[in-house]
Amino acid sequence: MLKSIRLNNFLSHEDTEIIFSEGVNVFVGKNGSGKSSVIDAITYALYGKHERGNDSNIVRYNTQGGSVELTFNIQGRDFSIVREFNNLGSLKSVTLRDNNNLIAAGERKYEGVSKQISSILGLDYDSIKIATIIKQGELDSIIDLKPREVKDLIDRCIGLDRLDKAYERLRDVIEEFKD
Repeated sequence: MLKSIRLNNFLSHEDTEIIFSEGVNVFVGKNGSGKSSVIDAITYALYGKHERGNDSNIVRYNTQGGSVELTFNIQGRDFSIVREFNNLGSLKSVTLRDNNNLIAAGERKYEGVSKQISSILGLDYDSIKIATIIKQGELDSIIDLKPREVKDLIDRCIGLDRLDKAYERLRDVIEEFKD
């Protein structure tokens, strides 16, 4: 569950903090007021990705860079992610903490904060974008999925893929026990 997000010089947000309520949160406002920016800030914090094209597009005009800090809770564990970027939108630093203990820092090709987030949530960027964030005009992306893709997406969202992996490991343990 998302707990809060702070946006500093992220798109139109100079310094914005949002505390999320339990359950569904809905953003309402005029066009250009920054609703979609909050969604982009969430995905940027989690995965370092957004829907704004080039990373330079996330930097608030005429600033020296900024940051996004996201806090969330999964199964009773509190996590926080802080991503800082320079005036060109390039990543300066990123940290992931669990109850203030450092889990990961930086981004590398096969490890780092984004990989840890994918592991913790059980969803990568593309899956979370389709499964949980539906922007205006994007419902077609779900409708157009092939049946197998829909099944795989639902399995990942509710954790059935983890159950399949656990079952496979259990089978190996049983075979080793028999030997």
